[in-house]
Amino acid sequence: MSKFSDSFRLKKMLEKAMQFCQQSKIHEAKTIYLDLIKIIPSHPIALTNLGTIELQLGNAESGINFLKKSIEVDPNQSVALSNLANALVDLKEFDQAIFYYNLAIKLNPKFLEAYCNRGRAYRKHHKYEDAISSYESALKLSPNHINTLIDLGFLFNEMQYFDKAIEMYNAAIKISPDNTRARYNKSVTLGNLKCFNEGIQECDQTIKINPSLLEAYNLKTSFLINLKKFDIALNLIDQIILKKFNSPEALFNKSIINFSLNNFKDAWIFYESRFSLKIQEPYLISSNPSLQNFDVENKNIYIFAEQGIGDQILFCTILHDAIKTKNQFFVSLDPRLIPIYTRSFSNFSNVKFTSCSEGIDESLYDYHLPQGGLGKFFRSSVDNFENRSSFSYLKADDNKSLKFSKLIHFKNKKICGISWKSKRKEINHLKSMNLKDFMPIFKIPNIIFINLQYGDVASDLRELKDEFGVEINVIDSIDIFNDLDSLASLIDVCDFVCSTSNATIHLAGALGKESYLFTPYSDAKMWYWSHQNSSHSLWYPTVSIFSQPKVDDWETPVRSVANLLTTRLQLGR
Repeated sequence: MSKFSDSFRLKKMLEKAMQFCQQSKIHEAKTIYLDLIKIIPSHPIALTNLGTIELQLGNAESGINFLKKSIEVDPNQSVALSNLANALVDLKEFDQAIFYYNLAIKLNPKFLEAYCNRGRAYRKHHKYEDAISSYESALKLSPNHINTLIDLGFLFNEMQYFDKAIEMYNAAIKISPDNTRARYNKSVTLGNLKCFNEGIQECDQTIKINPSLLEAYNLKTSFLINLKKFDIALNLIDQIILKKFNSPEALFNKSIINFSLNNFKDAWIFYESRFSLKIQEPYLISSNPSLQNFDVENKNIYIFAEQGIGDQILFCTILHDAIKTKNQFFVSLDPRLIPIYTRSFSNFSNVKFTSCSEGIDESLYDYHLPQGGLGKFFRSSVDNFENRSSFSYLKADDNKSLKFSKLIHFKNKKICGISWKSKRKEINHLKSMNLKDFMPIFKIPNIIFINLQYGDVASDLRELKDEFGVEINVIDSIDIFNDLDSLASLIDVCDFVCSTSNATIHLAGALGKESYLFTPYSDAKMWYWSHQNSSHSLWYPTVSIFSQPKVDDWETPVRSVANLLTTRLQLGR
């Protein structure tokens, strides 16, 4: 009788806990499951559900432990295996996660969610072909499974197979026309395809379905900026603010527009929002105060690095203005830049350069300021940018420059440095060019070309030579990505540089090298090149900017530069 009573009691406890779970009362359910495993410590259902609840509450370690205990008791639980795998994905333990997904699928070959979630794990692990295979297995089980179609579209977008991504999203939308996730993701891919007008239409459909989806408003704003429809974009940003959305991205977009219109004073105000964006590194955590103005004297000021190499070079064009004040400065940089800056600022005794990967002790400084924060003090209008045709603030190593000059000297020929790619993942497909796009320049006689492009470009150079007979000289002794000091000297010996937007063109501009920059029509994220009524960079006066007149048209700006260089060489300049 006692055994029957205990069994009945346990059954009622399980039923009550399940009832609480169905009512989303997971804390109450957790209490019951904890009581239950006090009675039967190896109860697999209680352990599995406890593990699942702990994961829902954000207690990953506890949740994983309960699930593993449950699986030890009963290894034939496909759901427990899958839930454990899900938790391991969140912890970025991808190999372990995939192992448990495989066990779950082996137990239940028709476990749709396990195939889909395994695809997600493979994608995050950058095993893209395996991810595709797992998603396709899910679609064989259920061809109209919305989440799998959307996830596969997301994967194709990440792989930059944009047409395939659109195909997946369209299939999902056909099944579920009001699915905002499918429509929003489709609009993202349309942006990657530079189909901004179509992207705006898809954003409008998304907003119509879900008027509170902030991401759709911000994405539409970025498309309008790319189309240079600044007034409409500003109106949309005002709508976002009126709706009381908390949107750092909207404020950041407002800074981009103001930069593009040369409204620097307002632009810097809104640019402060960058530290609230997910893509931006967090603001320096320090108990010392941030610098509010440069009226201070005899203080130690820490100007810390933010963003990438190009941004650091850009913002440090303002450094001369700051160190003229009566203060001492610590400036953090990518360690690859330190030799160049130490040499270039050797005449200043009040500045010391440190590695941004190490930081400095708070006791060494009184105030701190991000490098991008210099702009609001010293670049509040176009008038603050000096018109210096021979401007340079960085200096190459003379000995290295002499060495490279002897190595690549060709009598009566000009030397042109070439760079054509950006490694910035989210917009490299917009910024980067193919080497064959430079053919009008390559055809100009009496120019030799030197590779300034970082990364593995051997196949690019080989294809150019095989298809067009054009050879770009490579200095094998330089690791262009890691040895920026040698790259600076290589740029120094060039007569001029042709490049897309990347760290190389920033370095060339800072060295005062005559440079020709090619920018895409949709250059919203590259606000530092977008100046109203100017074809020269305000930041680097020796950099001439040639933009696409329309999306994907590299031929027009390249031919413009080719004609300019041809005329220059004919005049013997």
